[in-house]
Amino acid sequence: MTKLVETAVTLKNTKFNSEKTEELLKGLKDSGAIVGVEDLANYIRRSGLIVKESIGRKRMVFELNPKFYGVNLSEKGEAVQGFHKNHVKSGSIGLIPKEEEKKLINLESSVRMLRRRSSIGYEDRFMPMETYEKFKQEFNARKKSYFEMRDAIAKNWNDLVSNFRRELTDWLQEFNASDREVLFTTIMSRVPTVEEYKNSFYMDLNIKAFPVAENLDMFRDEIKDQIANGLTDDTVATMYEIIGNTLNQAFETVVNAIESHKSNGTMSARTKGSVKRTAEMIAEKNIFANPIIDDVKAMMMEMLRSPDVTDMGEEILGAIYGYGKELGIGKQIDISKCYLSAEELTMYYEEFQDNRTTSMKEEAIAE
Repeated sequence: MTKLVETAVTLKNTKFNSEKTEELLKGLKDSGAIVGVEDLANYIRRSGLIVKESIGRKRMVFELNPKFYGVNLSEKGEAVQGFHKNHVKSGSIGLIPKEEEKKLINLESSVRMLRRRSSIGYEDRFMPMETYEKFKQEFNARKKSYFEMRDAIAKNWNDLVSNFRRELTDWLQEFNASDREVLFTTIMSRVPTVEEYKNSFYMDLNIKAFPVAENLDMFRDEIKDQIANGLTDDTVATMYEIIGNTLNQAFETVVNAIESHKSNGTMSARTKGSVKRTAEMIAEKNIFANPIIDDVKAMMMEMLRSPDVTDMGEEILGAIYGYGKELGIGKQIDISKCYLSAEELTMYYEEFQDNRTTSMKEEAIAE
């Protein structure tokens, strides 16, 4: 069976339109990056990495007896109210004061958000090489801050534990809990040493290559074909996911820019910076040399100079939504915060297509 026939068979098994898939691959074929869909997985592997963060530490949160829930603190002393404010939340007691804990949690969350924002598909874990290098720098900066927070807590560890012990004793005494001695002993026995606390912190990156069909010769032909076709389906699905993710990022930014312009009568420097960064980012994420994404990027840059931001922006939104719908990935474009209806966006897409066709004809005549 020739490679051409193999490609037709594997494309037939995907849930996406084979004609559209071939159209999406055209840019890579024309540049010589791939010959056919069977080369797509290797191309994606060369283009980026699968990235996942690993973050953790001892939480030191101790569950409370339900009888402490819903206590009227206004009837309790100042010390109890202070302990409640700093250490008690959602039916549990935390050793680390809530303000410090909140800073740690926010930093952990910011790393996960950064990874999602930097990724272009594969369950928000695949990053182009250039994007990964920028992500890694930011990740290392946040990791540094994370361990600096840890060290600041560890520096005052003895005072922290001593104050917690005293305040916990007073707090339990105020509630006159019958089992307060058992509860106190249980909680304090779980408090780690400062070294145990410090050593529990970790923030690392797990890096993998995009999966490709390897070492299939050990399987019989039937199984070999099933594995190869399954990977082809997954790879094609990843390509669509990446394109949808990239388009949606541009869509959300343009919606925000239009809303900002409508509210203020102009685009603020901050909004312009967001549009410019997103335009540059989607170009960076356009690893499949998709011409529509190139057009969207150019239109976003033009919007920054346009006297009529709304008209230009609506054309961009229509182009994104209509193209996504045409590819069968319309659900990846989140229009829930857009003031335009799906019908209005489709109308703008038709205008975009007409303008694009006219422009291409003019370019062909000029050549």
